[in-house]
Amino acid sequence: MLENRFNPLWHDVDFANYDTVNSKIFDDITPLPYMSVRELVEPYVNNLKGEFLGAKNGFLWNGVTDEMTDAQLQKNLSSIQNTPQY
Repeated sequence: MLENRFNPLWHDVDFANYDTVNSKIFDDITPLPYMSVRELVEPYVNNLKGEFLGAKNGFLWNGVTDEMTDAQLQKNLSSIQNTPQY
């Protein structure tokens, strides 16, 4: 399939024994490439910038928290859900 992104759960078609007379020409498959959850959400969280999280034992901690990531995903949830792969 496309770039080896075949998902057998989406395509339960036996291609070797496909009957084009009764089932038409592959009308029960989709050309959508498989995307993992990580690939679906990366465009929405890759733009997060780290911020100051605090100081501990002489170190300054800078980064992105789980709450920041969750808030970004919640803000864009409808866009993520509107993708065909969702």
